[in-house]
Amino acid sequence: MSGNGRLLHRRVVLARCIAAAGTGRSRRFGGLARMRAALVLSLSVSLAAPLPAAAAQGGGMERSGGSASEGGPAMRADLQYLTRAQTLLGSRVKNAAGENLGKVEELVVDTTHQVAHYAVLSFGGVLGLGDKLYAYPVRMLRPTSAVGELTLDVERERLQQAPGFSPERWPEWGTSAYLRNVDRYFGSAEATQTGPTLRLLRASELMGSEVVDGEGKEAAKVADLVVGLGNGRVACAVLEVQPAEGGPVLVPVALSSLVFPHGGKAAVLRAPLSDEAMRHAFARDQWPNFNDERYQRELDRYLRDSEVKNARP
Repeated sequence: MSGNGRLLHRRVVLARCIAAAGTGRSRRFGGLARMRAALVLSLSVSLAAPLPAAAAQGGGMERSGGSASEGGPAMRADLQYLTRAQTLLGSRVKNAAGENLGKVEELVVDTTHQVAHYAVLSFGGVLGLGDKLYAYPVRMLRPTSAVGELTLDVERERLQQAPGFSPERWPEWGTSAYLRNVDRYFGSAEATQTGPTLRLLRASELMGSEVVDGEGKEAAKVADLVVGLGNGRVACAVLEVQPAEGGPVLVPVALSSLVFPHGGKAAVLRAPLSDEAMRHAFARDQWPNFNDERYQRELDRYLRDSEVKNARP
């Protein structure tokens, strides 16, 4: 029997002994109270001892990651907590002390590297005269058990002193020194990679944008983005597609399957949506749980395969 099995077996035996100690048969013997007290103490110590790591993680059994409304996530280290960009926008942000830091007004998405680099916060959550906006690395945000709320491990005063910008004068994300100042101020371990092909766009601009095929014909619309908190990776874009039959459906695709031309209003689909992509389609009112372990692995496998196919000449 493995170490985990022996530990669990011992706990079961102790529990049965306590139950037997309360029966009439056990009362024939003296010291009943002392025996039950000793058994309870032994079982309490056993239960208090932590299970080995493999048992604590469920031994590899299927488990659904909790959502923010279910008490917060408990994802495995090789997975990530995924959430919709539509959900992130408007979320309240607090620090560990419970102080209100503001509201997420925007996400800055790197479509070249499929990463949401920054969340743009309005300090205090209200935009008014003299207010500033602040860009903060998305990977530093954490979900909480409260719906529509995130935590940011930073003191309120430090955020106030961070590099900010006016709501009327947004920086040119791809060329401005502002992002370098943000990375330097917050000690970001991964500075934003710049270059002529870099495309940094607002999530609000991406969502709702038209998607055309290689011939310029309308093919879909960007309904949402699915973002990983902790690393900022855009797991997928969700397209709204109108099939030949039935009503519109939502299809998750790799963000790399879309091209966002400079100065262009519509994104271009690199290749027609495959049958495999349509097999992952879902109704607009039946969003999947992106933090379900099995679904996340299946989705990741499908997206990786599609990225490989898109990369072929």
